[in-house]
Amino acid sequence: MRSTFFGLETGRRALDAQRRALEVTSHNIANATTEGYSRQRVKFAATSPYTLPGINQPSGALQLGTGVKIEEIRRMRDYFLDGQVRRESTSLGLWEKTRDLLSQVEVIFNEPSESGLRSVLERFWASWQDLGNNPESLSVRATVVKRGQAVADTFRHLWNQLTELQASLDREIAAQVSVINSLGAEIASLNMQIAGVSGSGQQANDLMDRRDRLLGELSRMTEVNVIQGPSDTITVFIAGGNLVSGNASNTLETRDGPGGLKIYWKGLDVVFSPRNGEVSAVLQVRDSTIPGFKDHLNKMAIALRDRVNNLHREGRGLDGSTGLDFFVPTAGASGIVLTSGILGDYNKIAASLSGSVGDGSNALRIAQVSQEALLDRTTPGDFYRSLVAELGVKSQEASRMSQNQRVLVNHLNDRRDSIQGVSLDEEMTELIRYQHAYAAAARLITALDEMIATIVNRLGLVGR
Repeated sequence: MRSTFFGLETGRRALDAQRRALEVTSHNIANATTEGYSRQRVKFAATSPYTLPGINQPSGALQLGTGVKIEEIRRMRDYFLDGQVRRESTSLGLWEKTRDLLSQVEVIFNEPSESGLRSVLERFWASWQDLGNNPESLSVRATVVKRGQAVADTFRHLWNQLTELQASLDREIAAQVSVINSLGAEIASLNMQIAGVSGSGQQANDLMDRRDRLLGELSRMTEVNVIQGPSDTITVFIAGGNLVSGNASNTLETRDGPGGLKIYWKGLDVVFSPRNGEVSAVLQVRDSTIPGFKDHLNKMAIALRDRVNNLHREGRGLDGSTGLDFFVPTAGASGIVLTSGILGDYNKIAASLSGSVGDGSNALRIAQVSQEALLDRTTPGDFYRSLVAELGVKSQEASRMSQNQRVLVNHLNDRRDSIQGVSLDEEMTELIRYQHAYAAAARLITALDEMIATIVNRLGLVGR
């Protein structure tokens, strides 16, 4: 036979369940603006019914409900969308980083501008043209030297700035490796904490949110593949290598190599070679893009140096000197300078072919080098313009791709937020619902208390 206090336990369970539901709702409201937070929902379930066993039991319903319990506090999360966001965030990291780095290269070339190599070369050729028209003028000869120095200085400046950018990317690679190692260690630590909570039969919702935020940071840097494991743990692979397995994490390290730092898995002779993400962008710009521009600059400087020197050696200066180089013949873009003979005596500039004072024919020949197809059947100006155009095309492509990728990632984030994000209107509705349910359960207990009071205090009074 059921106890008289049977209903009180049912009411108590209802109070406890609705109170906890109110607490979950308050947690959602408190974290409405917390980045990466997943809203939580209470899943109610009826407790085991009370069965009246026996052969001589009365007819009718033989099972009575015993109340309610909270079966699960569910974290609202779509793991398929999470994977999509991580994959697209990796591509976004690649294109945004590439865009930013190419912008730095554009700043170095500084085109179009009065201080860019294009304008410096135009003024250099113009000074030779002026010298051809005024071969005996020392002021014009001084201008030729100054503008020749400006050409050499600009080549060296561009080379040095690109080299410094490569060195700064080495430092950035080292910093990125440190960040990846830190993220891996923290994910492994969270795995251990989550496994402990799950092992006790509870759900580590907030810890899993924090772990997902770390995975989001990691996915911007390199390709991330996540495999679910036991007790809500995960195994994390990056660029095909295992970073986290349970509560253990592997680490990366940098080693000096030709062309800059190389990334290896620590303790192994295995190179870490990401094909996507910010790390991949830095490696591509450092190892491919910048060396390509430096090679073009060097090729241009050497072709320009050799052609001007060849023509200059065939001419004669005002003092009758001949066979002199204008630029030092052994230096490329990294160290191109004017010869000491030219710097020390402007009369040695070989503007003449015949040796007469008024002859500027050799200077005019050097001025015409600007129209010669010295480099891949193109003039020096066209060659340099194609180099700058290539940089502009790459930069525009990176900018366009980053914009497109940003739109896609934002769309996926919006879809994910519609599932996991907190809606204050919805939470207020849930708050009212749980509040009324709690009040009804309290009223039930009050009614049962009054019934029991009647039994205890009033039954058996007749005949006293």
